[in-house]
Amino acid sequence: MMDIFISLHLATLLLSVLMYFVNFAFTVKQSPYLEHAGFIKSRKVIDMITIMMIALVCMASGRAPFVDTVMTEKLLSTLAIAFMVFMSLQQGKNLFFRCFAFAGSIGWLFYVYSLAVNGEAYLLR
Repeated sequence: MMDIFISLHLATLLLSVLMYFVNFAFTVKQSPYLEHAGFIKSRKVIDMITIMMIALVCMASGRAPFVDTVMTEKLLSTLAIAFMVFMSLQQGKNLFFRCFAFAGSIGWLFYVYSLAVNGEAYLLR
């Protein structure tokens, strides 16, 4: 059963990251698709499903943030990613700042991937 949860978790994460790339590209190009109701709703639904899958995997595996150091670090890194995503999609900022925040969010994403693969906390030792 855990294999199904992990597969769904990875699929929703990949879809969420893909939607973030598309959203960032539309933001940089100032595309009219950003205001399209279907695009806005699909982003929100995909992100909500991703968050629910993260919670489901935590419950199914029995590992929880603030109990397990790796999970705490994943949670803090996920909050850093959310902040960088927010900053990269801000319309009022200049392009260099948004691209810097985009690169930062991708860096934190690779860090969370490293935590998931290695299972060893680096920052909270």
